Amino acid sequence: QEYSPLFERDRLGVVSSTEYLSRGAWTQSGAQFGVFENFSYDVEGFYRSDPGQQVNNDIEQRQLSAALKYQITPQDTVYLQVKQYEANGGDLNQYYNPTNATRGFRMNEDQTPIVSLGYHHEWSPGVHTLFLVTRLDDTTSFTNSSQPSLFEVFPDIGGVPTFISAQNITTREHFTDKLEIYSGELQQIWEGPSHNTI
Repeated sequence: QEYSPLFERDRLGVVSSTEYLSRGAWTQSGAQFGVFENFSYDVEGFYRSDPGQQVNNDIEQRQLSAALKYQITPQDTVYLQVKQYEANGGDLNQYYNPTNATRGFRMNEDQTPIVSLGYHHEWSPGVHTLFLVTRLDDTTSFTNSSQPSLFEVFPDIGGVPTFISAQNITTREHFTDKLEIYSGELQQIWEGPSHNTI
């Protein structure tokens, strides 16, 4: 089985899947891939739309990705993957009483782009070096037009501050968070006759 890729011919392929639910939710995913001598690629797409089962419980998600792999020499291979993800929706919390859902809450998440770059070198049969670096840029935001207000009361000096929730006062809240992550991984693999060391 481990030698089967040596006999794989150049080819193209398509994969698709669709799921639909009676409440109007549907999911579509698909991929198109190809192998041409020392080069291979894969392009994938994903879409999900769900109106939810309570007030303001909808969600919509989209993801696109592309992966490329090129074998430079019989011992050296490079890999590149780029992804984009976006989601927006309402109040996705589960409530015992669905009327407790927050009608004015809307959220959005955008990951553009997620980039991964990898390199593989085979020094000799069973001795491999793998290197992978990744960058993630994520922006999350939400608005809530009916956020209950919370006040902090400071008593006389020496007292403990307390929080008081105002019952009939609400504020329009808007929050944005931006996250940027860089990661790297380096592995050295030695394959022996009776065990492997990583």
